[in-house]
Amino acid sequence: MIKFLIGAALAAYFSPAFSQFPNYTSHLLLCEDRDLSGRCITFPYVANASQCINMPNYFNDVVSSVAPEGSGHNCTLYMDYACTGMNRSVTAFVSFLSDFDDRTSSFRCTS
Repeated sequence: MIKFLIGAALAAYFSPAFSQFPNYTSHLLLCEDRDLSGRCITFPYVANASQCINMPNYFNDVVSSVAPEGSGHNCTLYMDYACTGMNRSVTAFVSFLSDFDDRTSSFRCTS
């Protein structure tokens, strides 16, 4: 049941609304609370572009759960802007970033 609910939440967040970004190939869902709850934001990114994406001010240091879209994606969360400082890699849904809770300031993803 929990997997179904998580799958439904992911499908809602990774909706066709991002078709307006034809150059983006994947998305990363970041939420301020455990289990993809609370305020969430979806960032589109180009896989294998090694693009560093900084969190907007209102979402800096608040991320508690994360879900890269699809399989085979590796996203690295960074403590500082410009993808520097301590980091944590994620390859799938993480319900709670216990050791990296409220520390994400930027990220980079590849597939």
